[in-house]
Amino acid sequence: MNLGIVLACALAVVLGTLPHQAHAVANCSPDPSIPITADGTAIDTNPNGSLVSGDQCLWTVVAPQGMCVEVNITSVRTTENVDLFSIYRSSTNLSFPYLVAALSGEDGSFDGVSVGVRSNTASMNFLSISGDPTSDVQATVYFAACNAIVTESGETCSPLSSPASPISVPSTLIATNLNASGQFEYLDDTHFAWYLQSPTPGLCPGLIITHFDTESCCDTFSLYDGWNETIVGDDYFVQYAGDSYTVPFTIYSNQPQMTAIFESDSSNVATGITATVVFGPCRVETTTSAPTTPPSAQCSPLGSAPTNALAIKTAGTVITTNIDTETYDDNQECFWFIQSTTANLCPGLNITQFNTESSRDALSFFDGWDNNTILSENFFTQLSGSDYTLPLTVYSNQARMAVTFTTDYSVVESGIVATVVFGPCRVDTTTAAPTTPPPAQCSPLGSAPTETLAIKTAGTIITTNVNTTTYDDEQECVWYFKSPTAGLCPGLNFTAFETESCCDKLDLYDGWVDESSDPDSFFTELSGSYQLPFAVYSNQSMLTVRFHSDSSAVRTGIIASVVFGPCRTNTVVIPTPPTTSTSTT
Repeated sequence: MNLGIVLACALAVVLGTLPHQAHAVANCSPDPSIPITADGTAIDTNPNGSLVSGDQCLWTVVAPQGMCVEVNITSVRTTENVDLFSIYRSSTNLSFPYLVAALSGEDGSFDGVSVGVRSNTASMNFLSISGDPTSDVQATVYFAACNAIVTESGETCSPLSSPASPISVPSTLIATNLNASGQFEYLDDTHFAWYLQSPTPGLCPGLIITHFDTESCCDTFSLYDGWNETIVGDDYFVQYAGDSYTVPFTIYSNQPQMTAIFESDSSNVATGITATVVFGPCRVETTTSAPTTPPSAQCSPLGSAPTNALAIKTAGTVITTNIDTETYDDNQECFWFIQSTTANLCPGLNITQFNTESSRDALSFFDGWDNNTILSENFFTQLSGSDYTLPLTVYSNQARMAVTFTTDYSVVESGIVATVVFGPCRVDTTTAAPTTPPPAQCSPLGSAPTETLAIKTAGTIITTNVNTTTYDDEQECVWYFKSPTAGLCPGLNFTAFETESCCDKLDLYDGWVDESSDPDSFFTELSGSYQLPFAVYSNQSMLTVRFHSDSSAVRTGIIASVVFGPCRTNTVVIPTPPTTSTSTT
């Protein structure tokens, strides 16, 4: 497809606001001044072949209550990117938030495509800029059950609505994707909004949630009393994320209207949410009761993002890795984006509790964020373990700061509690060390067997003890690598290697493995000392490296840099031991 279908429930392509008032021209069929209310109505933007520049057809469509509009495209032959046929999920608002699809091109890519509008009202707008008399779009308008309509990607947000066209029919299905049992998953970077209106005085709208599975750190389902067309901080009365709820459970508003908003970030996805609209007794407490089984460990606050609207800007906001549980979780991620609104003051965290698995579960700080992205090159410090003198305060040197928390798959601890502060900007390039330094620490922390967190940059330094002259007893480090280049394999070029030869070992595995993986992926074990430098490569595009020490003697440890080169052809790698020197007296 040349321009492609723009799916408003999943993509953000700003095409601008088109005019609402149509120019009723003889070419439009049927007459745009009469709303389309009949199932199976055929439309044609240029039946007479006499199109001129500026001609426009704007039809409104009204389906029966409880049904949704579906537009079956017969043919699109237009000047690409100039003459557009746009479909909106509103009969009155032709702005981007209501855009479902915009079609253009002359290669036939859209012929036979069905566009699900997921609303009982719609608009179809054709505007000719080129004046090409051959430009034409032909389609048929159908009405269908809302839960039967699938978007072009196979993913659905069901049904879309607006304050102008709210959901007021009991038993209407609400879903972030068509099949919440796992056949489909919702998409990254989505924003779905549903607007519910009670049809009965004295009753309030609610949802019976029958399936709930989202990324626990970052993909949130927020409920608002009344109608809220934009997310405003924490004005919601409840917010859910994760997959540890006992379903079904029911949530009610305390007003005749309720807004439900689902947002996902740019990383992991899950099977989503399915719920049924109900109308019943209004909620009398200020927040909804928690489901029978509370969610798993959850970062707080959720919903901050690297945008001016969603960044944390309030001093005193409490940051924690596990708001509802005694410990954080394995494989947990938290992201917080903080912004100062006062000139010459920088954001910081005043940490009052810090207890994580040393060297494995880490809190990382970055100066600034931009374009919806953490600036990885602006990393300035990382904290891990529990040997800090509290409270301690960490400041950025910019008006914005990003903070991430990542854990591995093993031990969990009681986590982190901190308060947002705004104060003097940091003048050094890295934050001052806490009064009591952490123990020996693997570096870098935070790699994991995922596309996002694997180490993929050549030259990255790997070490067993970044802050100390020796590694520690009973220390563990795990690193995951992936080659960014086809045909090359990841490896390590060792420039320092000194461990207790009997007991403190570096194990290397082809591919990504955990402690329960097939031992056949193991290909070598290194300990003691070797002639330097030497390099070790995987025979696959991925590599896992694990260091573990026992409870006795320690040494100066290991330093290596990440390389990508020819894949290993032998099964075992044995570096050369150091040459024994002989002295004479």
